[in-house]
Amino acid sequence: MNYAEISRINSFAHTPSVTVTMQTHRDFNSYENDRLTLKNLLKDVKERLLKDYEWREIEQLLKYIEEAEDHYDPSTNLDTAIFFISNVIFNEVKLPIMVQQNTISIGPHFETKKILRAIQQVEHYYVLALSRDEVRLVECLNDKPLLEIKNHDFPARNHIFQTHNIERYTMGHKNNYIKEFFKTVDYTLQKQLNQNPLPIVLAGVDRNIAFFKEIASKNDRFIGELLGGFITENGVDVLDIAKKAYPIVQKYIEEGHEDALNKLQTAESGSRLQVDLNAVYRSAIEGRLQTLFVEKDYYEAAEIEDHSVRIGSSVRESEYYVDDVVHVIIYHTLKYGGEVHFLPNDMIAKYGRLAATTRY
Repeated sequence: MNYAEISRINSFAHTPSVTVTMQTHRDFNSYENDRLTLKNLLKDVKERLLKDYEWREIEQLLKYIEEAEDHYDPSTNLDTAIFFISNVIFNEVKLPIMVQQNTISIGPHFETKKILRAIQQVEHYYVLALSRDEVRLVECLNDKPLLEIKNHDFPARNHIFQTHNIERYTMGHKNNYIKEFFKTVDYTLQKQLNQNPLPIVLAGVDRNIAFFKEIASKNDRFIGELLGGFITENGVDVLDIAKKAYPIVQKYIEEGHEDALNKLQTAESGSRLQVDLNAVYRSAIEGRLQTLFVEKDYYEAAEIEDHSVRIGSSVRESEYYVDDVVHVIIYHTLKYGGEVHFLPNDMIAKYGRLAATTRY
């Protein structure tokens, strides 16, 4: 399950929808504890469901709960496991993002607001490791690999140009064969991007990176270059690839922060800038926000009633209390196809802790 699927699941509505979020561990010694934790969480879910619903109303959901427990595999753990379960959907996703506590949510929708915010605050990207014999595609979050794509397309093997026959080829022919191989890789890469569009760091020696950029059908997702050799037979693992690629991604993000400030200034001169919390909230739920800019540590408890936001110490007593209205704004911005940018604290102090540009 990829992150595009997490976004799509926001639109799903079915009562009851169960979301179980659980801290997990990557070390072998913690596997049994994680299994026990999941068992107890799912037991709690079943007890709560059977208290509020007839068994026949949730028969398939209960079967999915049993399946979640029986098929849970801690050997593939990252840092968090999330289970989305209803009578018609069962999905499990594992993320290298830490959650503060285990939670259960039962309602008409799956609970995704907080996890979407967490995902938006990490850098999610591909590394395309190029060589004339093999091309690897690694999906990363920050300095950690999420997974190496392994299917009928990747890793891609060069069956056009065989390096053990290298003496047979002139330099010109050799380069042409490498480019032909890269064209097939580019075609399969576009299929992957259609499923899960992410920015790409190109990794390899100078010549191979130059060749790939020359033949690539789309270059707009290339955000940086990592020089070196990263093929499997050299013993380079995905952990090493992610650690070396992340500083390049960070540099790209820092440059993006400056672009964000320029966008804010342009929107301000064109009267499309909003900085009032109420105005930003209303534009978000109406689907009018084009880009949302948020300080990375900005959270705001609030009361939301009749599309109006009120903040202050007394809101916690309200029946309309939400623990973070910023979560809600982020959720609706993404739901309607807007962009969210998290910026260093105080970077947009001129405008407050949150600002947005509207589509019209």
